[in-house]
Amino acid sequence: MRIVLNAGSISDTGMSGIGHYSDTLARALLRCRAGESLVLLTNSRSLSPLLSPAHGDRLVAPGAGNELWEQLELPELLTSEGADLYHNPAFGLPLIKSCRYVATVHDCIPRLLPELASPWLCRFFEQWAPVWLERADHVICDSQHTAHDLTHFYGLPPEMMTVVHQAVNEVFRPASPEAVLSVRKRYGLDRPYFLVVGRVELRKNVAGVLRAFRLLQDTDLESHLLVLAGPRDADAHDPAGLLPPDGRHGDILVTGYVPESELAALYTGASVFCFPSFYEGFGRPVLEAMSCGVPVVASRTSSVPEVGGAACRYVNPYDPQDLAGTLYTVATDNTLRWDMVRQGLTRAAEFTLERMGREALGVYHKVLGAALA
Repeated sequence: MRIVLNAGSISDTGMSGIGHYSDTLARALLRCRAGESLVLLTNSRSLSPLLSPAHGDRLVAPGAGNELWEQLELPELLTSEGADLYHNPAFGLPLIKSCRYVATVHDCIPRLLPELASPWLCRFFEQWAPVWLERADHVICDSQHTAHDLTHFYGLPPEMMTVVHQAVNEVFRPASPEAVLSVRKRYGLDRPYFLVVGRVELRKNVAGVLRAFRLLQDTDLESHLLVLAGPRDADAHDPAGLLPPDGRHGDILVTGYVPESELAALYTGASVFCFPSFYEGFGRPVLEAMSCGVPVVASRTSSVPEVGGAACRYVNPYDPQDLAGTLYTVATDNTLRWDMVRQGLTRAAEFTLERMGREALGVYHKVLGAALA
């Protein structure tokens, strides 16, 4: 089986959520495959050491990598590579069919919460999602919640979908005291801190976190910082100006992009990891945080409990007082904290690269087996 994976979102200088997903999926496939060969469409060289020329693995630069390239040039490339199956982790698919197609759908946020998404993304899901779902031979979903949404909004039958939960790269594990001290010095973290990881956007409920943090400052809790670790997109949908810019603002720090090499230590050093997002198709930072041994307070909405299980404490993301009270309890109860750390490490150990790779390969074989039947 020759698999072509669109890994164009993998970057050597900083990645989006889809970039991290693509990178993890490629590593999982390379670890688990048997006779399959893998062609990665990417300009990044980060995965080169893992490729096996004996298997026929290759890196191929995806040219322009835009929608026009996807429709006009990609089908010919798939034919020239002898592809049996093409998988796009970012959903879009060519209209011309040159092999079997698999797409990953991470969420349906623009359909569920259009007020929190940019207008172009809403149009994208309204106009193009039905077309691509029709072209797909199978769809991988990050969670049962996303699979349910696809059936609800687009009528996609359950037999057309398989849930493959994400994993995280092995850099996410409890960091050494020396690594934690180094990252604290780098970012000027001279006090305990609550950590939020992800793009600084309204969907992540940044405004709610800020309100909860102000409530905590009126309690007897030891003085904390609030660290928002993630980039703010230039086109962030923020009509009321609620999102803070990068930099230090009193007790609040917006770091911008943090590389994975530092992020694990930033997780490990936090008093509590806070993830009060309004909606997630998976909630990868929850898995990263549990893997790094930090207690997690998260939303009880969408797919987040599917990831955190019983290891997290859940809150109503629309209630800053609920969030503040739960953060206070976890930050001040050491017995609870260590129990959450233990449960989180156990829960995170279920989401392995091997499992992700085996399940994705199972989808590919199922699709090609149906084609031969």
